Amino acid sequence: MANSCLFCGANGAGVLTNEHVIPQWLLEHLDLPANDMLFQGVASSATDMLIQPPRIHSTFNFVQGHVCEECNTGWMSRLEGVARPILVP
Repeated sequence: MANSCLFCGANGAGVLTNEHVIPQWLLEHLDLPANDMLFQGVASSATDMLIQPPRIHSTFNFVQGHVCEECNTGWMSRLEGVARPILVP
């Protein structure tokens, strides 16, 4: 499962890509500074306390590496294309 696509489950048949969690066109539209950072933490719903050490990521390089090329350049790309004219205005 570690090397399979999160969306279609393809395992080893295709190339896994680094899908940007936040689309690059949206980051550019938001005009964020180049040094913008994003906090990722996992908290317990019972205690509201962090249960894993927090991680800090560059907003522009926040990627998920378990998406196959077919999903990334196929339906996900089409979804972004449809969403962009709705989200940008």
